[in-house]
Amino acid sequence: MFTLPRLLSRTKPTLTGLDISSRAIRLVELHITAKAPPVIVRHASEALPMDAINNGHIEKIDLVIQTLRDLLEKCGSTAREVAMNIPACLTTTVLLPVEQRVTKPRHTQLTVMAQQALASLVPYPIQQACIDIQLPESTQGNAHQHVLVAAVHRDCVDDRLAIAEAAGLDLLAIEPDCYAQYATCLRNPGHGLGNTANCTAQLTGILCIDGNALQLALFISPNASPRMVSLSAPLPQSQRTPDGLARLLPGLWQRSLELFATSMPSTTHNSLSEKIILTGPQLATPACQKQMQSVLPPAVEVSISMPFFGMTLIGDGDTSILKEHGSPYLTACGLALGLHRQKAAR
Repeated sequence: MFTLPRLLSRTKPTLTGLDISSRAIRLVELHITAKAPPVIVRHASEALPMDAINNGHIEKIDLVIQTLRDLLEKCGSTAREVAMNIPACLTTTVLLPVEQRVTKPRHTQLTVMAQQALASLVPYPIQQACIDIQLPESTQGNAHQHVLVAAVHRDCVDDRLAIAEAAGLDLLAIEPDCYAQYATCLRNPGHGLGNTANCTAQLTGILCIDGNALQLALFISPNASPRMVSLSAPLPQSQRTPDGLARLLPGLWQRSLELFATSMPSTTHNSLSEKIILTGPQLATPACQKQMQSVLPPAVEVSISMPFFGMTLIGDGDTSILKEHGSPYLTACGLALGLHRQKAAR
């Protein structure tokens, strides 16, 4: 998560995630305490004009700002501190191997290492990158470890800061949407992502439709710092059906596995359990789940995302959001949960 420390001076009882996607802005406000399930205080969405965002890039920032203002007014949100997403397609990640315990005083040295590792990977000068370094929570007594590093173009961060400021919000953090989605899925024991009794690690694909592409983010998570590779395939309108989507998935899954094997050669693929989680209103349906399960090897489990699993809904709202209709809010929910983790760690 890209933390913005200068904005972390105040706390609020609610945690707010704002998902700015190609088609809509979605908001989730949560209230989280130590001894009770998270409470959904508010969830809402507002459609974006078709030309506001293109391939993840904000083309018309004034339209995005106005849409966000409309959303906040219509849903009655009084939140001021928020987290926002950045599309995975605009994020570059790399694992840095380090052979001794990583501590915060070594952050400057790690930054130099990160810049050197990312310089040949990002499609722009490294001086224009915002770099985030995720320090491991625990080394488990092992001197050999990896540090996860992510980079986005500075313009992506500046755009979101400008949007938040124009809407009267304080932007506390920016996170790649696929990481927010993965963090949300980890909460649901139905996805089985926390069960490592029978394997050394788990391979999890988060499948979503982003604009005109089918995107698969592939995670391996043997510890608190998930590793990820991401690929996408063009998605014509004619293939936005369960059959059409299912025809695209095997090739995308296989290419992701090959990229995973290339980027993480030290991991033994045979020891992994494999899962694909369907997200978003077009994918997270029983029809898509059935069709996609039929075209994949039996060992690959396909499930539907349920971001609000185990939560409660404040007031007399429509409780169907807790099960049947929650998938579109997966990213926004993960962003709100990320704010909770960030504040708890301070």
